[in-house]
Amino acid sequence: AVVSTQSTGNGVRSLWYGAKSQLLRDLPFTVVYWFLQDAVKVRLAEAGYNTIPSNFGGAMVGGAVATVISHPFDLTKTQLQSSVGTGSDLGNKGLFQHILDIKRTQGFRGLFVGLTPRMVKVLPSCAIFITSFEGFKEYFNARNAQK
Repeated sequence: AVVSTQSTGNGVRSLWYGAKSQLLRDLPFTVVYWFLQDAVKVRLAEAGYNTIPSNFGGAMVGGAVATVISHPFDLTKTQLQSSVGTGSDLGNKGLFQHILDIKRTQGFRGLFVGLTPRMVKVLPSCAIFITSFEGFKEYFNARNAQK
């Protein structure tokens, strides 16, 4: 019902509001996260930390920097997607016009509204995922080597 109402009222294109923002959020996040996560992990391992703390630290640093860099696009994605079905013309403005509007009306800091809750969500998620993955990988590699 929501899809047909939205596409009838605002056109099929309105179903994709926020897609550009999501791509511009996810691509830089992924590149920055994995690059920094690996670099910090290697440095911590070289400093004598074992798998869990080195991966946890790498994930926290990579996740923090990637989140800050990608947050303005996450903010616009959320605002564009939440405007669907409200009668707002926000989705018709376009991504970059929306970013400029936020900067003009709220200042540069307006692009980082909601950063703290996003950090609270993203950082533990990154740390738990990569630490678990690398820990299990190390465990199973050691176990397979014994066979």
